[in-house]
Amino acid sequence: MSEDWLGISKGKCAPPDVLRFYRDMGGKKAGDLIGSVQSQVRLISSRMRKILIECGFTGWSAIPCELAGFESDDEFYFLVYKGQCGPLKKEMAPIVDVPPPVPGGSWTKSRKGVFFDPGSWDGSDIFSPEGTWILMVTQRVIDAIAASKLANVEWKPISEILYTY
Repeated sequence: MSEDWLGISKGKCAPPDVLRFYRDMGGKKAGDLIGSVQSQVRLISSRMRKILIECGFTGWSAIPCELAGFESDDEFYFLVYKGQCGPLKKEMAPIVDVPPPVPGGSWTKSRKGVFFDPGSWDGSDIFSPEGTWILMVTQRVIDAIAASKLANVEWKPISEILYTY
């Protein structure tokens, strides 16, 4: 597939006429937030979309999509995160040793934490640093999603994100 997923995800490229996605790993029950091996692709359920709309969160839009391979009667949407901030400031993130994900694997080095100039942030509730696929949300979004008890939605503090620049 030749789509520019990062461009589509950030609203900078037009999507194809029909967005189709298929489950190829994991369980058959769809959560309210579905990730992908294409890390910039995120699908949201109609339940999650409704919360984002009702709370008036900014910096996003959603494109209806087709989703196959899951046990769900819900409608799903491709999440477009239009909010932005400037580029990451990698020099602020310390380099740490990361243990192997599997026994007997190799240790790696990674930067820990995602930092950017706060003055470069457009103030959106849902946003992404320039030149990255990282999805960031404000505490308001985290609180609203947590209160709604949506399935398969988990946030990590930006100070804990491991990132290879």
